[in-house]
This record gives sequence, structure tokens and C-alpha cells, in this order.
Amino acid sequence: MLTRILIPLALVGLLSCATAQAADPSQQAVWVQRELRFIGPDYLSPEVRNSGEPLQLTPTSNEQLYEQVTFVLRQLGARSIVRDMRGCWQAGARPCVAMTFKVLAPNGTAGGEAETPVQAHWQPVQMGGDCALLQEATRSIVPLFSSRNIKLIPVSTCEKINVGLRADVLKPSQEDVAAR
Repeated sequence: MLTRILIPLALVGLLSCATAQAADPSQQAVWVQRELRFIGPDYLSPEVRNSGEPLQLTPTSNEQLYEQVTFVLRQLGARSIVRDMRGCWQAGARPCVAMTFKVLAPNGTAGGEAETPVQAHWQPVQMGGDCALLQEATRSIVPLFSSRNIKLIPVSTCEKINVGLRADVLKPSQEDVAAR
């Protein structure tokens, strides 16, 4: 399943990175901490429940969901990801992950003044893969990042075009990435 997300992203990421840096000048940003408790999407839509087809529920475990959410976080530019599953016992039968991580925020916003500013730029991010997961990530993960031009892509459209998440996010400029 993770491979299904990785392959399209590699191609799209290469194309979008070059155009984003050329079109959008860099700006000062700081790393700020965010927390996330993510419960896997409900894969049993009424159409699936009544189809008579065998059900393929993915991810099937907390570990698989953790791997997928971590991949999404990294593609959006998160760093210092720390897993904390204490809040997930309440999720019931659905997979759950809880974690903290750092994201870039424009300098002077979101309580990040204590961090040393870095150069950052807006970069388009586009992902394909598990459409229900990416739709839920658009609603609950992308807003934790400095983001713009967020597109909520319906599952039915995602399944046709293999793009389930699309947004511009603030990411470190190449010179700051190389310095780390």
C-alpha cells in the first residue's frame, strides 16, 4: 500500500519542486511543534457495504496507519516526528496514531519566535494512493501546516486520476535542507 503512494509522488514531486522555487521567492520561517491524533478513515461507505464484494480495509493496523501518516507528514515537510499512542485506545476498532512533529510557519506567527529563522518557500505537494486516507488527511493533517491552495478531492475523482491530496505547503529552501 505504501508503494502505491510512493510511486506517483516521486514523479509529481520532481516536477513541482523546480517550478515552485522559480515562481515563489523565499521567505523567513520557523519550526513550530504540532500534535496530531489521527483515526483512520471509515472505509465502509454505504456503497461498499452493499456491494457484495469482499471488503479490503486498509490500513488494517495502527502500524500500517502510522507508516502511511508518517509518509504524508514527511511529504508535507514535517520533521522531528515522535510517536505517542497513549490517546489511541479510545478509537475502538479503527486504526489510530498519535504523534508530535515540527512544521514550518512564517516567521513571527504561531509561537515559533524562539526558533532560529530559516529560508523557506511555497511548494506544491500532490499525492496519490489510498484515496479515503488522503481525503481525511486533507481535512485533518494539511491544516496543521502552513498551507494554501488546498484542494479537497472526492474519493471518486481520486480513484480516476490517482491524486487524492493537493496543496501548497511552506518547505525549507534547498540551502537550509543541505545545511542540516
